[in-house]
Amino acid sequence: MKPNNVSDQGNLLNGKFPLHKGNKVTNRVKKLRVFAEQHPKWTIAGMLVFALLNFGLMVYINNREPAKPFLPSILEGGKKAIPLEQGSGPEFSIGNYMQVARLKDSLDMLMAKKTLTHADTLMALRIFEAYSRLDPSFLPQVTNALKAKQKSSNP
Repeated sequence: MKPNNVSDQGNLLNGKFPLHKGNKVTNRVKKLRVFAEQHPKWTIAGMLVFALLNFGLMVYINNREPAKPFLPSILEGGKKAIPLEQGSGPEFSIGNYMQVARLKDSLDMLMAKKTLTHADTLMALRIFEAYSRLDPSFLPQVTNALKAKQKSSNP
């Protein structure tokens, strides 16, 4: 016959957790563990459904708003200085993204300089040429914006 006063130390030596009636979290974890051991297929299916729902939620949150076109910060000036056509900008791919990021970094470096040299101007032209290869509508938008700016500054 077992004595009424059983210590928890014997349960710890057997690898069992001492469950107290007041510890609801431990009881729930144990029930979940027992269910997972008894129904492994349901457990795996539940985990896959949970992962797919998380992935679907992530895709929905990322695609709620349309992506902004790639436009160097030099041309934005804090607000949209160039009216962009719908769907303008280069086709999105990892290669295009990396190339546009490098071009943007180069333009930002040029804009940080206090004085520009002839070589800097040529570098800016090469950057614009590389960007116009990615997005054929880029150069006409820039020239139209520059013409509009000249007209507004020269009344």
